[in-house]
Amino acid sequence: MHATAGIIRNALANLSGPCLLALLLLASTALPAQEMTREALLQQERQQRAVQLKPERTSRWEERIRLLNEKKIPQRLSYGYNGLRAKLGGMITQGGFGIGPEYFREDLFDGRLESQISWQISTRAYQRGILRLRSRNLAGGRIEAEMLSMHHYYPKIQYYGPGPDSRKSGRSNFLLEDNSLDFSLGLSPIRSVLLGPSTGWLWINVGPGRDRRFASADAQFPPSDVPGIDRQTSFYRYGAFFRVNTLDNPAGPRAGGFYLFQYNRYDDRRYSAYGFNLLEADLRQYIPFYNQRRVIALRARTLLTDTHAGESVPFYLQPWLGGGDDLRGFRPFRFRDRNSLLFNAEYRWEIFAGLDMALWRSSPMLARSSPAAGSSTSAASKRAAASASAPTSATAPSCASTSPSAAKASRRGSSSTTSSPRALSAPRPRSPTSERHEKAAADPRRRRRPARAALLS
Repeated sequence: MHATAGIIRNALANLSGPCLLALLLLASTALPAQEMTREALLQQERQQRAVQLKPERTSRWEERIRLLNEKKIPQRLSYGYNGLRAKLGGMITQGGFGIGPEYFREDLFDGRLESQISWQISTRAYQRGILRLRSRNLAGGRIEAEMLSMHHYYPKIQYYGPGPDSRKSGRSNFLLEDNSLDFSLGLSPIRSVLLGPSTGWLWINVGPGRDRRFASADAQFPPSDVPGIDRQTSFYRYGAFFRVNTLDNPAGPRAGGFYLFQYNRYDDRRYSAYGFNLLEADLRQYIPFYNQRRVIALRARTLLTDTHAGESVPFYLQPWLGGGDDLRGFRPFRFRDRNSLLFNAEYRWEIFAGLDMALWRSSPMLARSSPAAGSSTSAASKRAAASASAPTSATAPSCASTSPSAAKASRRGSSSTTSSPRALSAPRPRSPTSERHEKAAADPRRRRRPARAALLS
């Protein structure tokens, strides 16, 4: 080691000044040459990557939906010509796909009057007609007045019997036809709050079901078990409502809340035997995160009835549960009783413009029916209580579902994007203002929520 070092020192000592200078210059130029070679290599790799890069491409379906939204095709189709347009969908659960003409104008008398006239018939021969006049610009926009008349013809409403102990084997059907005329007046003391009275009339006709696959309800259940199945009547109804609406977008809410409380009294005008009080509460809250691309939607809803002595709630106006609107995993109209309680929870996330996905879990609890005030325990309830050792309960598995958003144009299709309003009168008891409130709430999806529900009496 020492010998080698000595040899190098001797060689450097023997070099003349010009030779040493040349050696140093050669060493200094060799290092930059190596560095330039590495830079050239890196530059070459960058160029190769640039050649291989491809622009990000969206799927064909996403591109088509985006194009429809950009050109506002859904809005143009729904607007029609001078208010005349086709009205699609919006039938009651299990009513089929409805279609028919509609005349809708919200600019009459310089925007002071909104009018709607429509008639629909569905693929299952269900019919619905609407005549509505509404003014929202009274007293500087603080007062709303509305007149609403509706006609429904439902020939195949499913009925399984009274109470949560009803059996699937008892599936039957009945015809329900109703006409209604209602008036409501709303006062808005502060923004997002609306309250006021309502009044109106409801005429009911019940008959044998038209679905030949199942027995008619009047042939399967006696009047002692099912109030109102053998007699037609009419109602005068009146009540009041209170609503708070802080939704960011009623057509497809991602944030805010909707809280509705309303009370209505139904007076039987013919027999004085089927009158009842109806209390409804509908609470909805939307909790966004991740820049509103994720939403937790919560809902609680209850319908509670009460009767005077000698009165009973007719079966066709009793609250019901079942179907994709509220209790997924059960058939539409699966359970009916005097009172209902429903809790919904859903986690939604946006896949791309026009398509959302949702996770939900259904875990309903059903309580056995008890005698109604002013009525005796039905034979069907006694038979069910004798055969059942515990309250009926069921759990549906967790599930992921996809559904089209009728919005990024307005975000997601929901109860008012417009999932057309549910019937005012039947088969679920509705107040004169329920339809308007449901349109304001936009809900949902009505349609794919359930997390927990209960049917009570």
